[in-house]
Amino acid sequence: MNRICTWAAVLCTVAVVAIVLGVRWFGPHDLYEKDQPKTLAYTADVIRNGRFALPRDVIYQPATKPPMCNWVAAAVVKTTGVWTEWTLKSPSAIGVIATGAIVFGMARRRLPRGDAAALIVPLLAVGIWFTFGSNIRHGSVLRMSYLARPDMLLCAFLTGAWACFTLAVEKRTAREACRFAIGGWLCVTAAALTKGPAALMPIGFAFIYAAVARPEGVSVWRSYAKLWIPVGLPIVLICVGGWFALAARQDPTHVRQVIWGAEVAGRLMEKSPEGFQSKWYESIMWFVTKAQPWGAIAAGGLLASALVPRFRRTAGAAALYLLIVLIGLSLPAGKRMDYLLPAYAPAAVLISLFVADLTRHRVFGAAALFGLLCVALNEGIWGAIRLSDHSVGGHVDWLLLAVVLVVAGVALLIERSRTIPLACFAAVPLFLAISLGRQHLKRSLEAQNHWSDNAVRFVSAVRKEVHDGDDLLVMVRGKHPLTTLLGRHPGSYLTPKDLAAADYVIIPQQADLTAEILSKPLPMGFAQIEERPLSALGLYRHVPLERLIAIQKEIGTWTDVENPYHAPGTVFRDE
Repeated sequence: MNRICTWAAVLCTVAVVAIVLGVRWFGPHDLYEKDQPKTLAYTADVIRNGRFALPRDVIYQPATKPPMCNWVAAAVVKTTGVWTEWTLKSPSAIGVIATGAIVFGMARRRLPRGDAAALIVPLLAVGIWFTFGSNIRHGSVLRMSYLARPDMLLCAFLTGAWACFTLAVEKRTAREACRFAIGGWLCVTAAALTKGPAALMPIGFAFIYAAVARPEGVSVWRSYAKLWIPVGLPIVLICVGGWFALAARQDPTHVRQVIWGAEVAGRLMEKSPEGFQSKWYESIMWFVTKAQPWGAIAAGGLLASALVPRFRRTAGAAALYLLIVLIGLSLPAGKRMDYLLPAYAPAAVLISLFVADLTRHRVFGAAALFGLLCVALNEGIWGAIRLSDHSVGGHVDWLLLAVVLVVAGVALLIERSRTIPLACFAAVPLFLAISLGRQHLKRSLEAQNHWSDNAVRFVSAVRKEVHDGDDLLVMVRGKHPLTTLLGRHPGSYLTPKDLAAADYVIIPQQADLTAEILSKPLPMGFAQIEERPLSALGLYRHVPLERLIAIQKEIGTWTDVENPYHAPGTVFRDE
């Protein structure tokens, strides 16, 4: 029976991973979503122009975040020699798989060897990780697993740091803990070079966990010795400080005003550079309501870890880190829902251990009722907030309340007759994966408009016409992925010499010119993706210089609002 249950859990988890990654990798493209063209262009600038410290996008704006994500993507592109979507998005794909592996390892290490559930629990944790987040457009693992953004890679480094520091603290001596502690500091360094201040969260966890998890009779300082702070902290400071110095040398004004001022200080104290501003409690509320059903179950796991010593000994590290992450993510005023991604990995470990503990002690029915009360309490709090603050939208999710009530009743009936096999819960992530995958394929923005699909098909057709030795310019208003997907990056503002040397140009369709290839409608300009005007693009060959200059002056201008980071009045300039 145990072997059948284990194989069932294996098959369910493999199916979950295959569905999530398959839907994202082979489903509708989403190259225009969440400023991905900027991140893609940074990678191209690293490869083509050697700007490693502060790369620029297709309209020459300097990067607003550290470049670790672009370094990883650049390494993959250089190694494979392929300029395509999957190589440019490889940091996110690597991040989601690496985080899943860490979640598996951390869940398995919390159970004693020989335990019948020693394999089912970590498999359940992996399934939970891949299906966390119910909103297919914002913040779900499914969405973030194949996005040209640094968030998933950051999550992998943060989760790796948490795992390494946990293992270091639990070793008997500082000597045994050395390799894990140094691994944790290296992950912290990589996280800081991916997205900055978030790297402080695993450091805070390490100091608190070392103090509270030390054996009886062991001093705090002796426990801190396992973290190898005199070795690890200089690694972080030297690496991060070195990048900061190189970036400041390249553009001190941008580093001071944008990277430090707007992205760090401004996001913490006021709002994000994009204008997002949220209440301090919204991260925790999002975690419970926007990541159903896992968010509410994780809340139950947090409470259990605080009240039940037996469970705290098993899941204390995951519960403590989840709590630190939720508090840390509540601090920035300019936060968004996708910031919750680093909380999902420790929550997946906590939930799998929590469910295993509940089934083992035959209290699942009571836990289901507790989950119902948690959801009802959450909806009540949201209702009170909406009454006091009319700017907060939303409504009571009666369907969710009904589903939880039914689950609680069924659980009570089953528990009266027999123990619930733990492997049955591995089917829950499978149902969620199917639901999320269907939403992405049918209801997502990119599935409905096909703009990114049109761009990918156009790029594929252009590659067949334009050879590697041909000089190709992309002259399109706005931030777009075409230049990067074609393996190009202009590197600097265009001059008449650049225009005269072009064998091919991609410009909006011109009625009086004959195009080699025409695209289907693509979004142009700098507005929100849903508000951008559509235009067909054409690949043209040997366009006269005077006509190119006129077109460039017409389509290549932007306002200070569209490009606030040291933007000149126009892309075109005289030599």
